[in-house]
Amino acid sequence: MLHPKIKTLISTLVFILISILLLFIIYLKTYDQNYPVNIFVDKFFKKTQSKPVNLDKKLIINIEKNISSEKLLSLLNLLKYFQANKIIIDNQFNKLANKNKLNEINQMIANDSTIISVMTGEIRKGFNRISYYKKNPEIVKNFLFINSQNKFFFARLLSQKKLNPDIIFSAEKIGIMPSEIQYWDLSNIDLLYKIENQYILSLPFLLYLIETKQNIKSLEFGFFSLKLNPYQFFYDEKSRVSTGNQEYYEDTLEPISFSDWEKDFILRNDIIDQLSELNLFSQENNQPDFAAEENILSSIYEIEDLADSDQNAQLNLIKEQVKEWNSSKKTYQPLITNADIYIVTNGNYFWIKNILYQKNIIKSGNTLLRFPLILLFLVFALLASLIILLYGLNDSWVLKIFCQIGLLLLGVASYVGLRIYLRIDFPIVAFLLTMVCTTFLGIILLLIKKAVWSTSVYQIFGNTISMKYRKEIAGFWRKTQWKFDLKAITATFLMIDTSIFLRYSENEEDVETIDQDNMKIEQIIKKYDGVININNPKNIIVYFGVPPIKEEHTKEAVLAAEEINKIPVVLNQEEHVLPIAIHAKKEWFKLVKKHTQIGYDHFGTSLNILPALIKVARKFHVKVVISDNIYKLHKERLKVRMLDRIKVQGVERSIRLFELLMGEQESTVAPILDYFHAGLKLFESQSFEEASSYFRQCLKIVPDDIPAAIYLQRCKDFLYIPPLETWDGVFEVE
Repeated sequence: MLHPKIKTLISTLVFILISILLLFIIYLKTYDQNYPVNIFVDKFFKKTQSKPVNLDKKLIINIEKNISSEKLLSLLNLLKYFQANKIIIDNQFNKLANKNKLNEINQMIANDSTIISVMTGEIRKGFNRISYYKKNPEIVKNFLFINSQNKFFFARLLSQKKLNPDIIFSAEKIGIMPSEIQYWDLSNIDLLYKIENQYILSLPFLLYLIETKQNIKSLEFGFFSLKLNPYQFFYDEKSRVSTGNQEYYEDTLEPISFSDWEKDFILRNDIIDQLSELNLFSQENNQPDFAAEENILSSIYEIEDLADSDQNAQLNLIKEQVKEWNSSKKTYQPLITNADIYIVTNGNYFWIKNILYQKNIIKSGNTLLRFPLILLFLVFALLASLIILLYGLNDSWVLKIFCQIGLLLLGVASYVGLRIYLRIDFPIVAFLLTMVCTTFLGIILLLIKKAVWSTSVYQIFGNTISMKYRKEIAGFWRKTQWKFDLKAITATFLMIDTSIFLRYSENEEDVETIDQDNMKIEQIIKKYDGVININNPKNIIVYFGVPPIKEEHTKEAVLAAEEINKIPVVLNQEEHVLPIAIHAKKEWFKLVKKHTQIGYDHFGTSLNILPALIKVARKFHVKVVISDNIYKLHKERLKVRMLDRIKVQGVERSIRLFELLMGEQESTVAPILDYFHAGLKLFESQSFEEASSYFRQCLKIVPDDIPAAIYLQRCKDFLYIPPLETWDGVFEVE
């Protein structure tokens, strides 16, 4: 049988591995989810103040219906004409009704560094060696190669995203912005995402680089920091930066529908077409020049009347249309000039609310030093292992609670001290979850550990003991150096004569009663933590006090006998008595293998003594007989009547027996007890004549007292045939 300590050690190691794997998953998900705690701590300590928020001017243009490539080109030209700061186009733009001006659009994008693309939607990153993009080199080729010492193993883009095949952006002009950022995640800014061995920048970081005129291709990412004067950005293997004391805010998002502008673009295109018909406007190489067109429209009122009346009427109409267009331009200009323009489709613009928040933090340089993710994970894995070991190898709840409170206080103090005073980010949420999860696993391990020891006890004792006692033995075995090896232990042995059951076992009416009585006896024995060593049709032998958990095992045996004696045994409509014998002695115990079973058995003379006691109990018609060892241990509380001294084969000394008086028997025998003991003393001193007078007195008071009758008959027999001179008052029992 494998020792439960080894089983527990194996279980502990398995749980350490499970906790580390579970911690790895939890850690990757939560190590940077600290925003609510960060805000609370920053405000409480007031070590730094949030920098004022710089709300960049912005304009959101929502395109809900398909538009022609001509209109999109006109829109881009209009935005550039009015000096828009940057133009951000949703990469999933799919509203082109035709591709007539697609080349002109792509050429304009290629030549203008302020027109960029955003990949949005559900964006996830993490560790995954399976790539969705490996089979699509046409997409991968649009992403960046960067100079980085950090491999960003946990920054891999997990979401499947497709680039618009029509509107083409170069790799350094594509940024990623998740459509939703969880509240717990607001303390983090992603710098980039990994795709194969190439990268795509986050949109806030890309905008910052464009605004500060950084050469994206010349960036040099160190192991854990990027130097961009005047700031240094610290990141981890997930390419995430921790924000300092910056409370989140939400800017107002009020998109403008392109449908409201569309009629003006139709009007303008119509004006240009009419001027071309009148030969008042020409395009070099058939390439439109928006600024040149606007110059002509601005000077339309300086054109003199034409000779042809019809053409002149058309010119006058054009002048009215230009007036209407100029009126619209006055509305557009203040919205567009120096604004960041976001071109979105189908109302997908809610991701914009996080851009300014993140970009302002990047611009402020309000970021913290970040520990390497792997280093922190190893520290947390060690912490989890210590907690699991604490539960797996230690039984002291005081030590467990003390250590966990100490670790908790240490973690919280580290978080506050590092964040507030040293400007170092600490994953407090992941730390707390590590404590909770490993404590939960530790409690499960503790239950498993108890189950392992309890199962080992069950393999030894089986159903011969109660579940409660099995747990006590398991706990005693686990907490002490006690072993199930060969050793002499003082135990209390109890034998119940159930041969009466065998006599009536063929009677169908009594079989159920016998089974019920047997079950009641077993329940009583287990109730008092007895171990059923033998249970056969003739008798039940039980021992108490092994393993040596309780000192008062003799008392438990006596209480069990008293309760068993109260069971009414009625067979064939007659009431019967189950004689019980109790004896205490030191006996050898050891583990023995019985066939395929392992059991804990005892070796000694108790198996000879107990049947002898049962024979005496039958002879004297008493219910419970106990040995002198039992009486000596509990003579203050036991009511007894002294009986024979007997000699048992294989046992050196004689044994004094006592009848245990209980219930009605105690009150019945009480009036004759002194007479009986006086007669017994005279009997053993061979004063048979004087002794017989005392026994006769007993029978006068209690006529059916069997022990008094037996001793009276013995007196008569010895008066008739005296015993040998060497007789010492001891009766031999075979």
